[in-house]
Amino acid sequence: MTMRDLDPEFYELGFTMRVLNCFRAEAILSIRQLLTYSEQELNKIPNFGRKSGREVVEALESRGFKLRDHNTPPPLRPLEQAKHHLDMAALAFARANEEMHKAFGEITRAENAYYKRSKNEH
Repeated sequence: MTMRDLDPEFYELGFTMRVLNCFRAEAILSIRQLLTYSEQELNKIPNFGRKSGREVVEALESRGFKLRDHNTPPPLRPLEQAKHHLDMAALAFARANEEMHKAFGEITRAENAYYKRSKNEH
């Protein structure tokens, strides 16, 4: 990812290179993504300190935005959302696979019973 990957409005907030590098490392590339974070979550990013936190809060407030309150549950972010969908698909696949094995077992039992009957009749 390069600075060109950033949403133009995001870049115009005037963040320092330190903050932009922290965001890039966390794949935060737009205001929309940034607003899903709380200040406490941002402070957990490596090399992101209190001064960076103030810089972000002030820049967002200057545009009428604010970070998510830490008491509000975070929304699913794109990677988390994709993982959730993959987990759900894997669960559905496992259930379908289980049902398929049950069906094959029933078919096998039915075939065996049929062949036994046909042997007994001859």
